[in-house]
Amino acid sequence: MEKKLLIGEIEKIQWNSVVLKCGDTREVFDIPADVLLHLKTGHVVRLLLRKQRLVRLFNVSTQTLYETDFFAHKPLLRKYQTFLFIVAAAVCSIPAVGVILSMIFFATLMGVSFRRSEKVALKVALTSAVTGLIYISLAGYLLMSGYYLAAFIACSLLIFIALKSAGTIQNKEARKLDQEILTGRLLAHT
Repeated sequence: MEKKLLIGEIEKIQWNSVVLKCGDTREVFDIPADVLLHLKTGHVVRLLLRKQRLVRLFNVSTQTLYETDFFAHKPLLRKYQTFLFIVAAAVCSIPAVGVILSMIFFATLMGVSFRRSEKVALKVALTSAVTGLIYISLAGYLLMSGYYLAAFIACSLLIFIALKSAGTIQNKEARKLDQEILTGRLLAHT
C-alpha cells in the first residue's frame, strides 16, 4: 500500500488548494472546500496521502483532524448505520429477491472498500463469500423443511451480522489512518 505522510507549513492558499512548504520544497495540494475554510496561512499541518490521494489532514496549529477522503464514513451515516443495516437485512432475507439485493449491497460495499484499501476489500469479500454460503444453505434447509418464518428471521439476522462485520472492518481501517496522522508516523502492516 502506497502511503505518504507530509508535515509542513501552509505558505499560501489559492482557490481550492494550498501551497505547503516542507523544508526546502513546496508542493500544491487540492483541499476540499469545507476543510479549506478552517485553514490559514502559517498553520502547520500533516497530510496523509494514500495512493496519491489526500485522505486525512491534521492541523497541528489548532489540533483539529479532518477526514478528506470522499469514501470515508460520515458521522450522519454512522448514526443511522444500525437502522440501515436492519432494514437492508429485512429486505435481503426475502427469498430469491433478497439474494439478488444482498449481492448488490455487498458488491457496492466491496467497491467502496477497494478504493480505500486492498486489504480491507479482501476482508469484506471474504465476509461476503462466507455469508453467501451460509445464507444459501440455511435458507435452503429451513425453506425445504417448511419453517418459512424461521428462514426469514435467520436470514435477516445473518445479513445484519454480515453487514455489521463489514462495517466494523472499514471502521478499524479509518481508526488506523486517524492514529497515523495524529502521531505523525506511519504504522507498519497497514
